[in-house]
Amino acid sequence: SGLGLELTRQLLHARAYDRVFATCRSPATAPALAALVAASGGRLTVLPMDVTDETTLLLQPRPSRRPPTTWTSF
Repeated sequence: SGLGLELTRQLLHARAYDRVFATCRSPATAPALAALVAASGGRLTVLPMDVTDETTLLLQPRPSRRPPTTWTSF
């Protein structure tokens, strides 16, 4: 639940983006996010990220410069 999950849901629903990247502190414990991944047809990628841990921020891949791609975080 939360704002980030709803934003991810809306971005997927809008179909304006080929790929959507979402971040989550613990993807393994986010069943609603896992359900979105399963229903996304490969368009949603979830990456673990804890904004209080700088190492998780530094390890993230950089998004491609070519649109349409978007990032959401929750």
